[in-house]
Amino acid sequence: MDHEFNLPAHHIELLTLIKTHGKAPELFEIPYGNNAFDLLIALRENLKRHGWPRPARDRAIDLCMTGDYENLKMFVKACLD
Repeated sequence: MDHEFNLPAHHIELLTLIKTHGKAPELFEIPYGNNAFDLLIALRENLKRHGWPRPARDRAIDLCMTGDYENLKMFVKACLD
């Protein structure tokens, strides 16, 4: 069975970043609460400790902020092991 998925461009770009730099282990606990900024800070620290270069980290954070909070949580989970 052959399926064609039409993902938005920002989803494809994030998946490309993950494929290039690898998923980061969750070294800092991710606070899946109500504060999006805490979530973004924890993601940035996890990506940094895993060795993602700064431009890739910055772009991943920008892409994570392209939607609502549920989209943010989905993107964060995609970036981490």
